[in-house]
Amino acid sequence: MEIKLNLLSEAKKIEVRRKKRYRFIVWQEIILVSLLLFYVGILAGIYYMNRFQLRNLESANVSKEQEQAFREIDSAEKKFQSVNKQVAEMLKFQKEHTKWSNFFIALDEVIPEGVLLEKVSTVDRKISLMGKADTRDALLMFKEKLNASECFQNADIPLSDLFTQDNIDFQLDVEIKKDCLKPGNL
Repeated sequence: MEIKLNLLSEAKKIEVRRKKRYRFIVWQEIILVSLLLFYVGILAGIYYMNRFQLRNLESANVSKEQEQAFREIDSAEKKFQSVNKQVAEMLKFQKEHTKWSNFFIALDEVIPEGVLLEKVSTVDRKISLMGKADTRDALLMFKEKLNASECFQNADIPLSDLFTQDNIDFQLDVEIKKDCLKPGNL
């Protein structure tokens, strides 16, 4: 028979889970960037090898068979240029990509005790948060923290959600500032 002792508090468990998620996201981004760099390196190497061969063919007296090879190399070079453009666009997209992890980190920092989020939905930069609050004071504190945060603005709770004193099912609408969704912020 095995006895298991749970020595970690609930807050430490949540912190451990959060750190694991963060490490996983960072790991994925590192792998993606390294794969892209590896791919770009291979393409650049092939491009320069083809360019070198192309120059050698141009300097020699080209026969009909070699001329056909020249055309194939030229078309391959155009394909490589096209692929390189696509990779550059992908890197540009990744650089300008919205970092939703920043939003979740900022949101986690402003959620007070007694407030539990059950659903988060977004339309552009407008966020709708649904959940439960133990007390009206906890819900109002949550709204105040959102409005005071550097990442959120215009937090709004419908008046109907404030009529109940305890165990409140709420829906809160808030806008996230554009700067908080860019990479490197927070």
